[in-house]
Amino acid sequence: MVNIQLTEHFSFNELTDSGAHPELVAQNRIEAQGYLKQLKHTAASLEEIRDALGVPLVVSSGFRNTALNNAVKGSATSKHKLGLCADFMPKGMDIHAAMEVLKKSNKLLSVRKVIFEGVKGKLWFHVQTKSIASEPTEFYVTSDGKNYTKVA
Repeated sequence: MVNIQLTEHFSFNELTDSGAHPELVAQNRIEAQGYLKQLKHTAASLEEIRDALGVPLVVSSGFRNTALNNAVKGSATSKHKLGLCADFMPKGMDIHAAMEVLKKSNKLLSVRKVIFEGVKGKLWFHVQTKSIASEPTEFYVTSDGKNYTKVA
């Protein structure tokens, strides 16, 4: 599949790549073609976050087929497997400051969850897009990737 722009700033290849397991990317992209609509929604959520923060986002994970999800030790019920979420870092912005900005933003219309993950010394955001427009936007933190605390 030729790389396509899902939104202004996010491409299909960006949301189907894996720096940790490049050997699994080709098959991951083949399977991701069946989730193009979901990936467009996830890219739209990333655009809202990018707009709220005012800085580019570096995506580290988007769609994951079962093989890639298993390789990164993802949850068996991960929304990554449905193309409904992505992991990212804001470029040039402190991640703690970014969380505060996002919690106050009124621009996150398609965002279901924002999770601040601090696992094994690494920090990143996980975003899940809404499946139903009326779902609230919620914020969580985790230090182990298994237990989540809701934050206001």
